[in-house]
Amino acid sequence: MSGVKDMLYMESVNANDGTLTLRVTFDVDSSIDIDQVNTQNKVAQAQPQLPTDVTNFGLTFQQTAGLPLLVLDLYSPKGTYDPLFLGNYATIT
Repeated sequence: MSGVKDMLYMESVNANDGTLTLRVTFDVDSSIDIDQVNTQNKVAQAQPQLPTDVTNFGLTFQQTAGLPLLVLDLYSPKGTYDPLFLGNYATIT
């Protein structure tokens, strides 16, 4: 999967039943549909190198959109700090 456009990271889980789940995470600004096509193209390039049993069992693709883990709201009750300051503060802190 390395080299897929806009990919941030990937995570794999190998189960005792012989299955592998590979989760590929992309940049927020990328298109989910294009990301899936690019990923499937990489898999298609790798398929000739996969064992016959894997090819016979099949590959499944699932497209999902992640949910934010945390939503944080910063504000200045007395208006002392502007949105730019608060945004920088959140990024740094």
